[in-house]
Amino acid sequence: MRVAIIFITALFFSACGAQTLCASSNCMGCCESPTGRCLKGDDKAFCGIAGSQCRVCTSTETCVRGGCESTNRPCSPSTCSGCCNGNGQCVSGQTQQECGNSGNACSVCLQIDMCVPTTGSAMGGLCQ
Repeated sequence: MRVAIIFITALFFSACGAQTLCASSNCMGCCESPTGRCLKGDDKAFCGIAGSQCRVCTSTETCVRGGCESTNRPCSPSTCSGCCNGNGQCVSGQTQQECGNSGNACSVCLQIDMCVPTTGSAMGGLCQ
């Protein structure tokens, strides 16, 4: 009877499979410590990109495209990779209400448009 219980237990745990370790090769966001889960990486509490360890942004920072950016400095093309909202804050620039890139003023996308994330050197998004 003991052998059967041990066999069934071993079979159960082997069916779960080995958990893949979070890394740049399999995570577009950030890796949470200590669990090793891959997260989106766009939250102040879990900010990061390309499989890096998640970082907690300070109270004066916001998470923009996987990096913590200061909200205390003036928003401009030299200080913001997303867009500058009406309050002068740098935001990701990837929402319908605040869409834009390269530190320019955010736009509101019309109902027929979507804010599409930009690729390459331009961060943020474009209403298309």
